[in-house]
Amino acid sequence: MGKDEEIDAERKAWESEEAWQLRRAFLRAHFDDFPSNRLRCLSQLFVNIHVLGCEYSPSLMESIRELGAGISADVKKSSGAFVRASQAKKRVPVSNADLNSASNNNNHHPERTILHGKRVNEDFGNKNEPAMPMAPPAKVQVLDDDAKIKDFKVFLSQTGHHLSAVQMLNAAGGRLRIPWRTVRKGNEVAIEVDRFVAFQHKFSDGCTEIEDCALNAVIESFLSCEPSVSGKEILFGESGPSKCYLNSVNRSFSKIRSSIEKEKTFKGLTKVLEAVNITVAQRTKHLQGWSQQLDVCAGDVLLATRTLSKDECTRPKMLAIVDGIASRLCAAIGANGAAAVANTSDKFPYSLVLSTLL
Repeated sequence: MGKDEEIDAERKAWESEEAWQLRRAFLRAHFDDFPSNRLRCLSQLFVNIHVLGCEYSPSLMESIRELGAGISADVKKSSGAFVRASQAKKRVPVSNADLNSASNNNNHHPERTILHGKRVNEDFGNKNEPAMPMAPPAKVQVLDDDAKIKDFKVFLSQTGHHLSAVQMLNAAGGRLRIPWRTVRKGNEVAIEVDRFVAFQHKFSDGCTEIEDCALNAVIESFLSCEPSVSGKEILFGESGPSKCYLNSVNRSFSKIRSSIEKEKTFKGLTKVLEAVNITVAQRTKHLQGWSQQLDVCAGDVLLATRTLSKDECTRPKMLAIVDGIASRLCAAIGANGAAAVANTSDKFPYSLVLSTLL
């Protein structure tokens, strides 16, 4: 395996194109300079600083600046970079003169490569070399659990909301050194932040975007509520993980009350709900003969259901029927707002339904 192949194998599935190009350039520049583990760590620190806006101790920041001199200037930056909200309009790119003025007095060890070099010491480097300070800021070390989760909300609110849910959680967790993960067993999904459960919900078989629904609900809950830690759970307000999805959908419906009332078509309904990260879908099921059951859903919420006769199963008639359903839905959501969604009964194969169906 050649040098480029070894480096390309380092890319993680969640890395954006911009973040990977920066880290790849760093890996290439110092391919022969450090043991594999240390180089991986340094490359991630470089990306954290330049893409996520992370800050570390002054000595570590200076070391990374020296190692990264000239690299970031050679990689084209895209407009989708993570930028802290407080700096979004005043961030000034580093000039080539600033980068070129940095010191390049790095020790070289040609015998060491990124993947197959000899590991002299598992603690990043030779025992005779001064250790690179790798600890996070002292503030993170002394935070209690409740304060960490509250800081997670702050950093989450500072990420670009044009990013995907996974990118937003990665950015906030990366800055605080807080891990998060999704645990899924069939249609049952749990999301953990640090070691605390923030989300639990069993989705229906009809929901096709289960993980997106779960992640969007967690982010909405963090941004809309005051999180706190209780035992092994994260509470949003006074509600636990099992109510996270229901409460998030209801809050989202409440936010769009004024804008959804005027919509009269399925396209309009879809546009308004997508603005709060809820995907609308039509699902049909063949019944006896030529009849069909038409369900209109938003995530894991059944909004409306209707049985179509044989004559109604033509495309033009179905479009007109769907628009009629959408018009009534917009009026119902606009009128009910935060009380629009309720837990379902055994009558429907969905976990949540619009309250007008009950």
